[in-house]
Amino acid sequence: MKLKHFFLSLVAIVLLASCEKDAAVTGIAFNKSTSTLTKVDQKDTITAVIAPADANVTIIWASSNDAIVKVEGSGKTAVITAVGSGKADVVATAGAFSAKCAVTVTIGGGSTGDGAGTEAKPYSVTEAIAFFESQASLPNSVWVSGYIVGGVVYDPKTPGGTDYATTAIDGPEDVVFGANVRNTSVLVALSKDETDYKKCVIVNLPSGNIRNVVNLKDNASNLKKMLTVKGNLARYFAVPGVLDLMDFKLEGYVPPVIPTTPTYTTKFLDETLLTQASYDKFTAVSVDGAELWKFDSRYGAVMSGYANSASHKNEDWFVSPKIDLTGQTNVKMSFDHARGPAGSITVGIQEGWYKVYATANYVDVATSTWVEITGVYHGTGAWGFVTSGGLTIPASAISANTRIAFKYISSDAASATWEVKNLVVGK
Repeated sequence: MKLKHFFLSLVAIVLLASCEKDAAVTGIAFNKSTSTLTKVDQKDTITAVIAPADANVTIIWASSNDAIVKVEGSGKTAVITAVGSGKADVVATAGAFSAKCAVTVTIGGGSTGDGAGTEAKPYSVTEAIAFFESQASLPNSVWVSGYIVGGVVYDPKTPGGTDYATTAIDGPEDVVFGANVRNTSVLVALSKDETDYKKCVIVNLPSGNIRNVVNLKDNASNLKKMLTVKGNLARYFAVPGVLDLMDFKLEGYVPPVIPTTPTYTTKFLDETLLTQASYDKFTAVSVDGAELWKFDSRYGAVMSGYANSASHKNEDWFVSPKIDLTGQTNVKMSFDHARGPAGSITVGIQEGWYKVYATANYVDVATSTWVEITGVYHGTGAWGFVTSGGLTIPASAISANTRIAFKYISSDAASATWEVKNLVVGK
């Protein structure tokens, strides 16, 4: 009997151990309730705590938004990876119980989902799209951020040309998720890997600096960079968009320092070039081409190689009157100038077609010893007058017979208009 009792006790122990091993889960929690990631592909580890600790249960891991954070779970541990800016929950489910970890991803200043439309807290692409889906009025002068993912396709009939045929984005065939797109707009999205145009906002790029810096056609490396813009929410190509841009920030882009006009205590030359009398003090010299410097009471001295609907090769100088700088040092100069039209705003900049020179021994353009005055700020917007900034006249050009000259060049293939006014030489 004792042996029988022994075996019965052993069976009871085994059954009890088996029941304890298969105990039902009564709860699940995380070792952390929040996680913040700031870089693409940055990772964090989350551990699930099961109650009771020895409960035998399979844990199912999931992300509420794979465009923001991805999760790979194995048992009670999961690794989360940042994908794009925003907020998402990592969820672990064990039987009838679940736990959440709130993940915030802020990459390159992107919105976390709590955007206020300000520069510090821009709207995310998702938030911008929500305005179009609601009955609320569309806000103006707001900041929106997203990754550049593509743009509008070219007309397949004219590869490499502007696609004027596409006036509305109503299917995937109207967009390209890549850099071979027209230069007047870009698509931005919450995730840099987005390929659904319905999850994108199209940003119109006005001519000038914004288009020159941002557009993908000329800057393929901008693909997948964070772009934050200030503008008006409006439909563009019949889809949610941002128009009338006022400002922008592009990942990795450092805006140029825009100079100001110096303050002079002494002026050796001060000519507005906005009156015929002021203009006539200067000498216009044509070295090549039929086009000449001309006077305009609104824009000052104006030179263009464009005439009769075509560009023409030109080299033209505009020389100041004599400036007596005897015994002077550290002499400065400045002027206001503009270029255009918009389609020619970059013409000749890299080639040096709009230069300024000084000489101490002026005889004529051909035989004088000219020294280039460097550091001229040219601006980036069409027809917008900007200051050249304070420029130093080289010591070798200081004399009783100093002259300043503006040299303009154009070709038969390309030209732009250059306008100059408010020339001051002083210190």
